[in-house]
Amino acid sequence: MGTPNECSRLSLFKKAARVTLGLALVLGVGFLWAASAQAQTQTSGAILLGADCCQTPPDVGNPGETINIGVSIQSTSQIGGVFVNATVEGTTHIILGCNGDTTSDVCTSTELAALTFVSCTPAVAGVSCVQDGGNPNHVLITYPVGGTSVTTALGGTLLATITATFTAGQEVHSPADGEFFLLADTGDGNLQTPSASGSAGGSAPLFFPGFCGDGVVDAGEQCDDGNTNNTDACRNNCTLPLCGDGILDAGEACDDGNTNNTDACRNNCTIPRCGDGILDAGEQCDDGNTVDTDQCRNNCTIPPPPLFCGDGIVQPERGEQCDDGNTNNNDACRNDCTRPPEVIPTLSEWAQLILALIMTAGAGWHLRRRRTSRTD
Repeated sequence: MGTPNECSRLSLFKKAARVTLGLALVLGVGFLWAASAQAQTQTSGAILLGADCCQTPPDVGNPGETINIGVSIQSTSQIGGVFVNATVEGTTHIILGCNGDTTSDVCTSTELAALTFVSCTPAVAGVSCVQDGGNPNHVLITYPVGGTSVTTALGGTLLATITATFTAGQEVHSPADGEFFLLADTGDGNLQTPSASGSAGGSAPLFFPGFCGDGVVDAGEQCDDGNTNNTDACRNNCTLPLCGDGILDAGEACDDGNTNNTDACRNNCTIPRCGDGILDAGEQCDDGNTVDTDQCRNNCTIPPPPLFCGDGIVQPERGEQCDDGNTNNNDACRNDCTRPPEVIPTLSEWAQLILALIMTAGAGWHLRRRRTSRTD
């Protein structure tokens, strides 16, 4: 056990330690409260670009189409954790076309000419809104001295409405859906609250895709010559000419554009004819081959019975010896397509023939002898 003095010093040390710890806790809580309050104090805002069309496919822009774009600013500023209105000053820059959505007073990607400025109408007294003389793709909204108040309410304060048209020939081909962006920025320090200064920015997508007929071959197009000639090497629907598209091209005898193969134009764009394998009016048959000895003649007629005899075509494989195609039964070809039988002389006929030959020979010999006697 320690001495009384030692116990007294220990007691004082413990009291000092408790006081020091308590002070540290008080200071710590005060520091955390101050940091929290400071974290909830800021000056910021969002620029809302509300277009009346073309922000969600299939609602997309078309060449020459008019679009109205409302420019609003909503304050997201806080003082001590409480949302407060702000004042916008200076000039807010609006970019009408950029292929990136990074909010800035300049397009950090590729600037586009997809929109053509028409006009800008201020919505608040003292605010001016004009096209940038140095860049026709930019719009400048300038505020009066002392600035213009913008609310924390949802949707913000409408400052101006820009009217523009989609520019023919400036369709966005990459990405394929035609997406590009509107950009807006107040510039640093141009958004004010009693506690600090800040800025506001915003972006919004628009869609202006390429289309068939704009002269650029896009996904899904076989060709795109950009003209309205529907009989050249590219159809107006951006497909290549083919048999069956209903347009008569070189090398086609016809083209009715349907799938009926028994009408006046075949599906291969030829005129119906005997021998094309399709039975047409006036044809007895049509087997589509060039064999003239089968059951369908090359003139699309069926050979007459029996066994095709009498059609003028000799068919040995069918037992025909001849076929003269007539009805004379006394000529060299019978009406049953056989030849007349050969006549074989009888013995009597042979004897008569031999006797005639002998008599003819004897008469000749006698005549020659007489001529010889006269000469002597």
